[in-house]
This record gives sequence, C-alpha cells and structure tokens, in this order.
Amino acid sequence: MRANPAGVGPGTALREARERLGLSLKQIAATTKISVAALESIERNDPTRLPGGLFSRAFVRVFAAQVGLDPEGAVRDFEALSCEVGGAERSSAARTGQDQTTGRAPRLRPAVAGLALFCTLLAALLLFLAIRHKTAHSSHGERVHATAGFLQTR
Repeated sequence: MRANPAGVGPGTALREARERLGLSLKQIAATTKISVAALESIERNDPTRLPGGLFSRAFVRVFAAQVGLDPEGAVRDFEALSCEVGGAERSSAARTGQDQTTGRAPRLRPAVAGLALFCTLLAALLLFLAIRHKTAHSSHGERVHATAGFLQTR
C-alpha cells in the first residue's frame, strides 16, 4: 500500500477499503478493540490524535489487516505521514514555546511537581505532629503517676 502522488494518504486507502467491504467504523472498532475516535483519526490521516509509538503502528496494522490491505505497507505509509506531520508540529511548538510532548508551557511541569512535594511534606508534618501530640498526652500522664508514686514512697 503506497500513498498516491495526488496526496491521498494511507488513511484514505484504509477508509476506501473499509467502505468497499461495507463495514462501519463501529464494526471495525468492535472487532479490533480500537476506539472509533482512533480509527477516525487514522482515516483522516491525523496521527496527532493517536497515542503514538507502538500503539499507533499497532492500530494501523490491525486496521489494515481487518480491511484486507497490506499491514506492513500501511504502517510504513502512516509512519511517513506521521514524520511529516510531527516535524511541522515540533516546529510550531518551538515557535510558541510549548513542550513538544505535552503541548503545554514548559514551566507548568516544575510547578506541579513543587506543589506535589509541598503537599507531601505538609501531610508528613501533620502526621508527625498528631503522633507526637498523642504520645505526649499518654506519656505525660504516666510521668505524673510515676512521679506521684516516687514522691509517696520517699
């Protein structure tokens, strides 16, 4: 399976093969366990809506096999498309100052990590103080009795 020079991507070929077989996306999703949204992204030649890496390749491979196309050819064509789209997105993210993996501003990750660390330390401090308070009350009472007993024996 090769994308044709007129710009028809691998997703278009997958959609056409599916339609020739008279299958709906819901039917493909039910048999492959791939979400309808992921299948739609593949058919639209939009790899940005897929989980990426091995999962995207597996989705394309299974989809192609289900509709009777060459799975490895479909994966190659979709990877080529992903590289083209990925390169454009990386340059766009660089221009806007966004993290390439999350699409968020890069300063957000340290702020969230700092907040999580602060909350953890606060919880540990509160636990320590609660245990210390409980221990102080119980040992204080024992000291009073022990002191009173000591004083009585002298």
